[in-house]
Order: sequence, then C-alpha cells, then structure tokens
Amino acid sequence: MADNYERMVRWYLRFNGYFTIENFYVHNPKKVFLEHVGDDTETDILGIRMPYSDEIAGTVKIANHAPLISGANGRSDVVIAEVKNVEGARPNSIWRHQEDADAVATISYILRFIGGWNEDRLQEIARSLIADFKFSDERFRVRYVMFSRSLSKGYADRVQHISFKEIVRFLDEQRGQCWKEHGLGVASTHNEWEPLITETFRILNGEDPPLERQKMVLRLLKNYGK
Repeated sequence: MADNYERMVRWYLRFNGYFTIENFYVHNPKKVFLEHVGDDTETDILGIRMPYSDEIAGTVKIANHAPLISGANGRSDVVIAEVKNVEGARPNSIWRHQEDADAVATISYILRFIGGWNEDRLQEIARSLIADFKFSDERFRVRYVMFSRSLSKGYADRVQHISFKEIVRFLDEQRGQCWKEHGLGVASTHNEWEPLITETFRILNGEDPPLERQKMVLRLLKNYGK
C-alpha cells in the first residue's frame, strides 16, 4: 500500500531526529468547487531537525544516516519530502515550472508555514528552491528530497534521492546494531510504536542473514495491510 511507504519515510526521518508534519496542503482560495477550497499541491512530509540534535542513551550514541543529515553544519535542517512508490520518480509538477509565478507563490506558502524567514525573503528562497531543489543560509538548510525506488535520470544530478532499499539498509545495518555494538543486548523495546514499524524491527532483529532481512522488510512494505 502506498501509505506504508510514507509511514516508513516518516519514521526514518523521526529516527534521524526530524520533527514531522504529514500531508501538508497548500490551499488556494481561488480554486473553489461545490463550496470546497482547492489546493495547489500536497507535500507528503515536512521535517525539521534542530542544529544540535543527538540521541544518546548512556554510552550509546544512536546512529543517524549520514546521507540524510550530513552538511547541515549547525543549521536547522528542513526536508520537504516527496514519497513515490515507483521507478524513475520525478518531482511534483509544481517543482518543474521554474519561471511560473504560481510555483513561487506555492513554495513561498510552504516556507511561510515553516516560519524561518520574514515575508521579504520568501520569494527569493522559493526561487532558489525551485531552481536547485535546495537552499541554505546562516540558520537553515532546506531541501526537496525524493524517496522512491529510483529517480528519473533527468533529475539525478539535481534532486537528492534516498531509496527505500537505502532506508531499510540503514535501519538494519546501522540503527539496529547500536545496542549490539555496545554489548547491551540485541534490541530496545518499543511497544507503543505503530504495528508496521514494530514488525519491521522484529524482522531486522531476527536471525536471518542481513540481505534476507532487508528483502523481508521491503516485502512487508509492499504487502502490509492488504
């Protein structure tokens, strides 16, 4: 189910220290149909990580995923996450119209909600994001990041992409090994986590070989809830 992938990405961001908001809509009051206000776009997940985020339990520094967090360099790190369970994924259409005033207004709406800049700077930052899919200043790094099975070749050099395989490999080989590496046990308990994630870690904490564990989790994402 498609939302399994969105849930996994949300938890992946949470494991790496990001506070998240799901399914953020950019409302457009000019689009009204049958008394319902329409929207310009929907962002699957907005995430923000504070500049000095770390999770340390006793002597254990909980692992983070370097491809995601590296480069923030003491700035608040904002991820505008798009999740597509497809091969050759492309950014949403609003991000593919660089000279479009409506696109600038839409991205400005998202930036205004994030709240890191005054109104005077929003359009400048929005144009930078639409042109390069990233922006940074002395306080913030902002990126449009795509999560999918693979990325369209036309965007490979422009958009940061993290595959579902990479997420599962990180959870298995880095995040899931923290306690073992410090001789404190094989896992921690998380009874309040949602079932998809508790089942993911049940598999990853099992005795199957790493590659097989990771394949099992990818099958779980595809089939869970059907």
